[in-house]
Amino acid sequence: MIKTFTFSILLALICSFSFAGEDDPRLDLNPLLAPFYHGVASGDPLQDAVIIWTRVTSTEPTIEVSWEVSTDTSFAPGNIVASGNTTTNASKDCTVKIDVTGLSSNTFYYYRFKTGDTYSMIGRTKTAPSANDSDQLRFATVSCSSFQHGYFNAYDRITDRNDIDAIFHLGDYVYEYGPGEYGDLRDHLPDKEMVELMDYRTRYSQYRLDPSLRNLHQQYPFITTWDDHESADNSYRHGAENHTPGTEGDWEDRLTGAAQAYSEWLPIRNPDPNDDKKIYRKLSYGNLADIFVLDTRIIGRDEQLSFFDQLDPATFNDTSRQLLGHEQLAWLKEGLANSTAKWKIIAQQVMVAPFRAFDIVLNVDQWDGYNAERARLFDFISSEGIDNVVVLTGDIHSSWAMDLPLGPNQYNPITGENSVAVEFVTTSVTSPGIPLGSLANIIKNENKHIKHVNLTDHGYTLLNLTDDKAQNDYYFVKTIEERDEDVRYAQSFYAEDGDNHITRTDEATESIYPPAILAPDPTDTSSNNPTVGLLESNVKITGLYPNPVIKNKVNVQFFVEQKENITIQLIDQAGHIIASKNLGERPRGIFIEIFEMPNISAGSYILALQHGNKIACQSLIKLQ
Repeated sequence: MIKTFTFSILLALICSFSFAGEDDPRLDLNPLLAPFYHGVASGDPLQDAVIIWTRVTSTEPTIEVSWEVSTDTSFAPGNIVASGNTTTNASKDCTVKIDVTGLSSNTFYYYRFKTGDTYSMIGRTKTAPSANDSDQLRFATVSCSSFQHGYFNAYDRITDRNDIDAIFHLGDYVYEYGPGEYGDLRDHLPDKEMVELMDYRTRYSQYRLDPSLRNLHQQYPFITTWDDHESADNSYRHGAENHTPGTEGDWEDRLTGAAQAYSEWLPIRNPDPNDDKKIYRKLSYGNLADIFVLDTRIIGRDEQLSFFDQLDPATFNDTSRQLLGHEQLAWLKEGLANSTAKWKIIAQQVMVAPFRAFDIVLNVDQWDGYNAERARLFDFISSEGIDNVVVLTGDIHSSWAMDLPLGPNQYNPITGENSVAVEFVTTSVTSPGIPLGSLANIIKNENKHIKHVNLTDHGYTLLNLTDDKAQNDYYFVKTIEERDEDVRYAQSFYAEDGDNHITRTDEATESIYPPAILAPDPTDTSSNNPTVGLLESNVKITGLYPNPVIKNKVNVQFFVEQKENITIQLIDQAGHIIASKNLGERPRGIFIEIFEMPNISAGSYILALQHGNKIACQSLIKLQ
């Protein structure tokens, strides 16, 4: 048993581990990516700027990080167009977000980070076009990626395409449930429902270690919005169906932690740097598209009515009920009215189109439960003569294509007359649909504006925009129960310029983009890639939550490469072990352990995992 170490020896013993495969459902750390295990990401492209992101797994209380953006993957000195230095620490969960400005429009760029002598993997991103820069845009759309339900094969198939401007992720990027509560193919970490900030951070860390998600982030910029599971199921402004104040604390505290973790882990440009909960924003893609990213989940939403409230028309049609909220709705109306782009893209969470069976509303969580707000929006679009509005939606684990009728007695299902816009709903990446495909025809018969329904298949959609047409292509993967490369094209629907209704076609759009250079694969050890690190130890601490510690309890997230007997130790700066806990033998995988510490004074400590004659450790700060 190791009794005492000096501070310098402890730090010298910190190291990582050898290569781990990707078949274990618990996920592994790829040693070739150390200390940037979670990869890189980019998001919210503008014509002259883009957010770049990474996370550093480090023992230092303050981590120095430099970054570079280049027009080539070799980062030749003459091709580096932007660079800088920053720091990160536990208050940001060791994440790094940089808003890189001064870039050229409609241009692929490559970026990387560095701490010490080690580089991150190289990421690729693309800026938005300016006026007349582009005559075609292509966006992949995804949503609802439940880790516990399977493998993210849809992400891999998008990565393979190499012809995408950006990825829309329309929510349920992570799920809040504990292990086995919703899916059981792969276990969630932590092994409890997400409630506190440290829970949300740990869950994002697990998702971002998934190689399929990490690789997709590496190659394309993301444009994201949250739905309910980034906080809790069926959430709204003041609570959620899956939140019990008596046992899970104050909703506002939970929402604050959820929003903070989202801002830390997603490459999003927050409209208000001082308010993580405000995420609705606009992105312009030249003459072709203005993109309005909405929050239909939290900021303005009143509590959902019950299914039976529709029996009382006065309650169900109450004009004071809000989904977007007054401020966001006014912002959207102004943006739509002033847009000069050919296509007005509304990227949001829940289905806008009416969906009834035998004149009964089936889902009060979507816009059907807020029909007065929907009527206000539709009336505005119609009265202002705004054409070419395309709504992109996620949430319901199934794929749909439909017209958005101004009113049930005005819409012509044959000609599409009095459709004010069109809506394309993307299916889930993994979250379960409804295994009753025969319902699709019933749905379409009862709702003539709905032209396509697939209730079961997983995959993604591809939105292709030209001056003449907006077409949405539907792609489905074969399975989510194992890693698999099969994908099939199903069908497409398009709206022509000025029509505001959709037509079916069985021909997918073709890309006119020249092949773009992919960011290099840092796990390819045959190349001279500077991302490879030297690693030795079998155990690595990947997070301490919270850190700094206020109470005497800390959650330790750690990875074990091969079976080890592990002991947690709390060590002061003199090298004395002041508390320990034997965890016994742990197999390979990622784990969470709650470590209750004795009453200790405020100051700096070392949290160590002893295994055999080695130690993995990380600095821990105790606040009074």
